[in-house]
Amino acid sequence: MIAQDTPCRRCAYNLRGLSADGRCPECGTSVARSLYGDALRYSDPTFVAKLRLGVAITLWSTLAAVPIELAAQVSALFALLVMANSLVSLAGAWLFTEPDPSGLGEERYGRARRLTRWSFVGITLVEIALEGARRSGLLSNVSPRLAGAQELALVGAGILAIIVSLLYFERLAERVSDRAMSLRLGDRARRIRGWLIVALVSFVIAEGARAAGAGRLILAALVPALIFALLTLVVLCVRFLMLTWSLRQALANEERHARASWSQPADD
Repeated sequence: MIAQDTPCRRCAYNLRGLSADGRCPECGTSVARSLYGDALRYSDPTFVAKLRLGVAITLWSTLAAVPIELAAQVSALFALLVMANSLVSLAGAWLFTEPDPSGLGEERYGRARRLTRWSFVGITLVEIALEGARRSGLLSNVSPRLAGAQELALVGAGILAIIVSLLYFERLAERVSDRAMSLRLGDRARRIRGWLIVALVSFVIAEGARAAGAGRLILAALVPALIFALLTLVVLCVRFLMLTWSLRQALANEERHARASWSQPADD
């Protein structure tokens, strides 16, 4: 008899009071499947597959972003690809922020998961709106200073979204059953997040001073900070891609174990 609150791994029904060799009265899943802890390898494999696919889409859309942006500067025909890639990236973010159907993990990272999801939604919509307005000429009368401020705000918002997603990555990695891999992923996410915050502050100070029309001496003093921020962002972008690749591999491994586990009858 289960004496504490225990969610069903498939539908989140509270199994408290049921026999360990019984079945969930809501979805029919064996109660025994929900007694292995919160590791992803024991989760519904469909859920783990969504996480893995979402991280993979995010990885490849991020890699594609730079050449697509460069191509868009050469020909307006590629502007549609910019918006399409933004939508693809949003689809990836939506998948990898899918909540566990059992409700497990929400106390640990639910807020970071939701913030990650909706920040990507907001940024993608703003990017598409700005790109459409720019290509249609609606922003042709906007002053260069205001246009620069818009770009700065968008870049800053994007970095903040990545910082939040790194917090979610760190907490999600705690559910990877390979302890060594879990610790490595969490440590990498923390390090990248810390340096991103430093780079964001340096970038905002330098660009804010330039946009405000600060004196030449002040701007000259801020040049090293701006160079540091830009170089740090480049390095951290590479580190983020490496982290995303490692997380994708870890999730693929968890998915394989989950499918193997769920393909076998649980102990009834």
